Amino acid sequence: MEVTRGWAVVARFAGDYDFDAFSADYESFQSDPGGKGKEALERILDRTKFLGGVAQGNSGSIKLPRPGTYTVMALNTYTGIKSATFRAGRRLLATRDRPSTRGTIHALDGQEWGGPATLPHEGRLLLTNHGGEVPHNLILQRVKEGTTAADYQEWMYANDPGPHPNLNGSLETQMLSPGTRMTVDYRLPRGQYAVMCFETDPSSGMSHVFQGELRMIHLK
Repeated sequence: MEVTRGWAVVARFAGDYDFDAFSADYESFQSDPGGKGKEALERILDRTKFLGGVAQGNSGSIKLPRPGTYTVMALNTYTGIKSATFRAGRRLLATRDRPSTRGTIHALDGQEWGGPATLPHEGRLLLTNHGGEVPHNLILQRVKEGTTAADYQEWMYANDPGPHPNLNGSLETQMLSPGTRMTVDYRLPRGQYAVMCFETDPSSGMSHVFQGELRMIHLK
């Protein structure tokens, strides 16, 4: 999978839930996240298995769990969200080996990240959702050396944040449901990075990063 503009995510819908129903719920959540949108988000998470995706300028691979029909949803800045469906058969799944990777980051229950504190600055990264509750995405953002997770959270919470700690260099993936994995190809500047998830917690309506899903690592 390679995305040249916007973002794309692969998903599988349950039962009679489809892209039209997903789009209606997504629009409802965007327009009223604290009211009816909360119920819409719960329907999305209950009826949709997200298998990962990438943002503009990135490429990667996903693991399809079983034969069946899947939907690719793509957001283009100019055309909005579009979708396409495809069917994966047993032969296709059997012939797709997992590509080799140079590092791993795990999303865990309790809004935590697992994996090594140091990774290569380029290669192929394996992202897994080992949690059993909600989807996660991955944001890698290069920051000033010595920035702590507490420093970064304080900066995000501040009404007048002043000079920000971000530097050039970032990577973004799309939603991964519990028990799924994907890879993403990357080449980033060496340095310190904040590892974050900005998906929304359906119970509180808060982004995961504001619930503590933030960690600092280094790319060498």
